[in-house]
Amino acid sequence: MTYRGKLGAYIASQVAVVIRRPLYAQALAEIVAMAQARQVDGLDDIARSALSIECLVNLLEQGCRAGEFHTSDSHLTALAIRGAIDNVVRHHHLRDGDVDLERCARQLVDLFDRCITSV
Repeated sequence: MTYRGKLGAYIASQVAVVIRRPLYAQALAEIVAMAQARQVDGLDDIARSALSIECLVNLLEQGCRAGEFHTSDSHLTALAIRGAIDNVVRHHHLRDGDVDLERCARQLVDLFDRCITSV
């Protein structure tokens, strides 16, 4: 398992959740939105966990140390990756499922692989 492979698996798995469990993904998105809007108390921990990019930042930093990635700011790169995933999913929902999420996941993996790998 390379860090490049782990990053690809992370991106693909995030999109796969929406493909395999669309109702759960939608429910989580609504919980996060309610927590951010402060409509419901007690959801902060769930929202913080769902929005967390700490694991992704750690993966990118480990990949840099291993010489596989060349990103100067792992936090910013993690935000870009997370934002890209979230926006593909949002676009899918806005178009009533008329977006090939598997194709989008493959393209995101390829895009970020090209952007941050040292090889």
